[in-house]
Amino acid sequence: MKWNQKNIIIGIFLAFFFLFSGIFLTKSEGTLERLEEIPLSIFGILALIVVIGLFLNGLFLSLVAKPFGIYIPRAFLLSCAASLLNMITPFRGGAVFRAWYLKSTLGMKYKDFVISLFGNYLIVFLTSSGVALCLLFFIQMKKTEFFFPLALFFSILFLGCISILLFPRPTLRKGFFAHKWNNVVQGWNLIRSSRLLVSELIVIALGNLLLEAIGIMVIFHGLRESIDAISALFIAAFLVVGIFINITPGSLGISESLTVFAGILLGISPEIILLGTLLRRGIGIITILFLGIPAKFLLLYSHSPLEKQEI
Repeated sequence: MKWNQKNIIIGIFLAFFFLFSGIFLTKSEGTLERLEEIPLSIFGILALIVVIGLFLNGLFLSLVAKPFGIYIPRAFLLSCAASLLNMITPFRGGAVFRAWYLKSTLGMKYKDFVISLFGNYLIVFLTSSGVALCLLFFIQMKKTEFFFPLALFFSILFLGCISILLFPRPTLRKGFFAHKWNNVVQGWNLIRSSRLLVSELIVIALGNLLLEAIGIMVIFHGLRESIDAISALFIAAFLVVGIFINITPGSLGISESLTVFAGILLGISPEIILLGTLLRRGIGIITILFLGIPAKFLLLYSHSPLEKQEI
């Protein structure tokens, strides 16, 4: 692999992140020792949460592909393999693999895949920003300060997603670009016009958000710290947005930084929130490696003769 300027910048960022995290946790007296007190059952629960999340992601992918006449029989395996690639490559390398697999085995057009991926982002951002706005209201009732920049950010994100979801995009009349644009608009209308589909996707996105919040509460319980459901859900909203910023492999360092930032706003010790998010990262990496490697192997080498004939 050639180390171009982009890879060098990513490498420097990750090096600084790990260096800072190591120094910060080491100098925080008694913080790392908490890991030895965590019951093994906590690790098992966190791994199970990761598996359920992968299943929900596969279900989401399967549903959003249906308007294009695509049925994905191995959606869970595809979710595991894509998550593995997202974890080891920057800029969502798993999406590239999903697009290739769906095109080569099921005949899904790249255009339709991009539309479905866009729908994925839209629903997740819509759900996370909407939940975050509601939680900011409850948080303000407990605290004197109001997080105006956050409220403004999530409001713009929420209203932008709502406008794209509710209002149809205009079609163009002439030209090569017009033809491409109209195809995208028609594909997007297939998704947004189905209220049942949009409702199902929102429910799954809410389920993923709730799952992340449960994981945060489990981690805090394992570290002998307390956190209420509202705070955990608020941190989860930050975390979900960070997961989709794949500048680094698996948003490594990005999602952790956002999680620590959200925790500090809520008055949570930065040492505890950093340790917790790194613990969650470690369990996620182990679980995804355990499932993702065989899943990718099965997807690549278990095509049926009929599927090969249709390629």
